[in-house]
Amino acid sequence: MAENPAGYEFSDQQNQVLETLIARMNLFSWALLVVGPLVAGAGFYADVLLRVTAGSSSGPFVPAFLMTFLVGGVLAMLGLWLRRSMREFRDIVTTKGSDVDHLMQALVQLRLFFQYGGVLAWTLAVIVISMIGFYLRAHELLA
Repeated sequence: MAENPAGYEFSDQQNQVLETLIARMNLFSWALLVVGPLVAGAGFYADVLLRVTAGSSSGPFVPAFLMTFLVGGVLAMLGLWLRRSMREFRDIVTTKGSDVDHLMQALVQLRLFFQYGGVLAWTLAVIVISMIGFYLRAHELLA
């Protein structure tokens, strides 16, 4: 593997492209970090509200809460992974002499975001589909 050029720096124009990317990553990661707990909290609130309305401390509402809690958790985790990559991209712009190293670290973190994010998303999809099937089957048996 070839050595990185010592002290390589991206141009001002290239840094501007990176700054735009950083701003978009920042906005999207914060959205994930805010929406994730809100989704989980909404599921918890709906579960409690439905239990109070139904006058029961247990019932078929638990799967709904678990689904929203899992979705919220996955969104928040994805937001954290995206922020790791964003910090490395930011270091390209704000530091001198290590642009290539920071770029490679940013790409590693971005790869992890998609790698683990994909695994989490597909796992979550399987869990949600299974829970829906379980809920529908339980509903059929109770009817």
